[in-house]
Amino acid sequence: MRHELTGIAKAHRQLLLASELTVDRALAERLADLAHQVGDLSADGPNREAIRTIEAQLRDVGRDSHPDVRAAIGRARALLTPYSEPAD
Repeated sequence: MRHELTGIAKAHRQLLLASELTVDRALAERLADLAHQVGDLSADGPNREAIRTIEAQLRDVGRDSHPDVRAAIGRARALLTPYSEPAD
């Protein structure tokens, strides 16, 4: 049986993909570190402040990247956004 992935799990996978796509070793390591931080988040009650911090770091690393890397980072950010906003 296949489990439905949460937005956090999907964001984690996108960041791992971005880390594999880049040829810049330092950027790859930074993206892998951010992926692990996202992977450590709980989908049931993620820390909004931690997610906001990760989103800010992703904005910084995505600026000077290859278009495919930027796209994966953008998808990860979009997937994390609902978890950083207050619940209704």
